[in-house]
Amino acid sequence: MQLDAYRTVLQVAMKYDVPLLFGGDIFHTPSGLSNELLSLALPELLELYRVYPVPTYAISGNHDQEGINSMNRRSPSYINTLANSIKHFHVIDFETRDLGNIVVHGIPYINYNQGYEEVIEMIDIVPGKYNILMNHADYKGQKDVNGVVIGKGENINENNLAKFDLVLSGHVHKAGWVRNNILSIGAPMAQRLSDMGGEFGYWTLKHGFKLKFHNLALPNFRYYEDESEIDNDTDYWIKKPKEVVVDENEMVINPKDLGDKMALIKQYCKTMNIKSRTKRVLLQRLIHGSHDD
Repeated sequence: MQLDAYRTVLQVAMKYDVPLLFGGDIFHTPSGLSNELLSLALPELLELYRVYPVPTYAISGNHDQEGINSMNRRSPSYINTLANSIKHFHVIDFETRDLGNIVVHGIPYINYNQGYEEVIEMIDIVPGKYNILMNHADYKGQKDVNGVVIGKGENINENNLAKFDLVLSGHVHKAGWVRNNILSIGAPMAQRLSDMGGEFGYWTLKHGFKLKFHNLALPNFRYYEDESEIDNDTDYWIKKPKEVVVDENEMVINPKDLGDKMALIKQYCKTMNIKSRTKRVLLQRLIHGSHDD
């Protein structure tokens, strides 16, 4: 489905004879692309670009990277692998490309945005042309599809972004204007449960520097209470969880048990009806981690 979305965007770009700007995270994986997935995806991408030889300029997202990334300490990224394998695919991490009347500057995902301001200061604006900054970051107060505020804007001074005509930001899945000249590209399709109900697609930059969002009607996450409600086999159908009413009295914990972290975790999970072992283990690691710090 990711490749289908990619194909659609390449078709549109080829139809209008325009380049494609990619803001990072081809696949939504927590630790980079696995060898198995790369061995399956690369031949498909090579074939896509053989049929649709669209010049593509990309930056690396956090899911494209293997480890810590900064200006002076670059993480291995499969965006580089694609650039070395596909003729028309170009990586512009910490680079600038002149595309005619538009100049594109690229900043990939940087852990905690360390050194972000120094990188911005090093970018020279080209006079007489539209200057676009592509980066993979979030901004203070930025909300995700589910309405949760996830943007911290850590180490980013937005006043320094005013020198660009447009800032195209990847990372957050919800598409739309953040504020001023900052646009969240969003994701082409739903990636995770928190994306439920969102609109996903791609943007076109038209004459007069006008942007337009185009929705891609691809599968999304949907709840069902009864199996009779499942009306297709393409969406991601999930059994709607029962609402849990928490009695505050049940959350009262005997002070003598506060030192027993496992007992606290078990009681909390039981009260909140958390049955996922993964969530219990994660909670355990968080509690022990905060204690160790």
